[in-house]
Amino acid sequence: LGSPPGAKGGVSPHAVDVQLVRVVPAVASNLSGMTGSTWSSDVFLTNLPSKLLSNIASFTLTPFGNPNGTGSLNIRGLVKAPMLALASPVTTMFGQNSGFGALDIRPEGGAVATWARVWTTGRDGKGTYGQEIPAYDNASLVAQGDVGIVPVLLGGEAYRSNLQFTEVRGAAVTARLTIRDGSGNDVGTRDLTLAPFEQRTLQRFLPSGLAVAYGEVRVTGAGAIGALASLVDNFTNDPTTVMMTKRPSLTSTGKLIVPGIIRGDGALETSWRSDVWIVNSAATPLTVTPVLYTASAAPRNASAFTIAPRAQATLRDPLQSLFGLSSGTGALFLDVKSGDASAVRMISRAFTMDSTGGTLGQAVQPARDTDEVKNGDPGLALFGLARNRSFRTNLQIQETTGSPVTVEVAATGTSANSVSVTLTSPRTNAPLQGFGFIQFTDILGQLGFTDEVINPRITVKVISGSGSVIAYASMIDSATGDATTVPSFRLLQ
Repeated sequence: LGSPPGAKGGVSPHAVDVQLVRVVPAVASNLSGMTGSTWSSDVFLTNLPSKLLSNIASFTLTPFGNPNGTGSLNIRGLVKAPMLALASPVTTMFGQNSGFGALDIRPEGGAVATWARVWTTGRDGKGTYGQEIPAYDNASLVAQGDVGIVPVLLGGEAYRSNLQFTEVRGAAVTARLTIRDGSGNDVGTRDLTLAPFEQRTLQRFLPSGLAVAYGEVRVTGAGAIGALASLVDNFTNDPTTVMMTKRPSLTSTGKLIVPGIIRGDGALETSWRSDVWIVNSAATPLTVTPVLYTASAAPRNASAFTIAPRAQATLRDPLQSLFGLSSGTGALFLDVKSGDASAVRMISRAFTMDSTGGTLGQAVQPARDTDEVKNGDPGLALFGLARNRSFRTNLQIQETTGSPVTVEVAATGTSANSVSVTLTSPRTNAPLQGFGFIQFTDILGQLGFTDEVINPRITVKVISGSGSVIAYASMIDSATGDATTVPSFRLLQ
């Protein structure tokens, strides 16, 4: 996402309780970026109570370049059940023909979940390249005493990295970014002072010649910040989102799991691969044995390896490089033999090549305890999905405890032929083995939606078994083949 190097901006002019408020740190409309790109955003919201009640919410947009919340615009709107889609809200809600800023959303009753997709038009005006922008919550914010990790930053000839910081508590803060190479060496430090509610962006900040790194963020002061990196392919302009996190990459049972690693052909002549980055933020070495779980075969073990203190491991195409497979999909489980598993921060990227030799990809988050649901929980909601001439949606579900479960998948939406008609899919049940991973290709089609459906919302619920699951979706542009990760949110009773 393009903005002037070192540019400043702001969010709302009031303190943020991020338990109730969802701060979307980057929304844009007709924003000029690098290499001739132009960026816009769509924002998606849903109510989290499982009864699908409508809810009034307050929306505040603060343009980038306005620290201390000055120049903020505020409106109230209805978050309808099951979902509200805001197409280019900078323009359609706030009347700004061109702009960039942060959007915070305050429900006046109940709770909402939100995320955004920032996108630019594909080559020759066909299709889009985009990235997901998750809203900040408590787990993604860093205050004094915390350490935030941005688990991968890419540079060199093929990629560039932009890193955006947002202060959300309404207090001044100084952030120190330490850039570490794969061996854990400190190869650069940047200090940034942010006023209350200010935003700052760093562009092309990695040392020359450094292709792979990670970021370590500490702050001083009374404020709190969120940060996200955009890893941009220099050949395609396709961005991939990497969020700063202070959370361990652990499940509720203390496991390290990367779901959805892939090697194989997809629709429309795409060919997919995965890369994985693992940061050991501890002062002691970490030794792990990689284990591959697939839907149709016994687990496979690879050779153990050690990650030095504060170092980063890069696993290129691990299905082939670690397990010798020419094709497949599954979950990568890291069995910790020694070291501190809670110090691990990791992320993967699934990508396909395009005709320029560049890549189109999406980030895939590790399985975390805060994203899991089990039998008896209301389930998970996924929204901001599409099934039409421009997009298709795949759904991925990962079991996280090693115990088998049966999951129920259902969807609801509005008919494209008649906006007064609500469509509800049949419920599909799927068994999942311990640590099993399953992908539903064109999930909305599999659930019975034969025509276009507007604003669909999918729910995933465990209906039997003692295990737990996480879920995410991939929304794929039919013209470009670019995929955007759609997060899931835990429903409330």
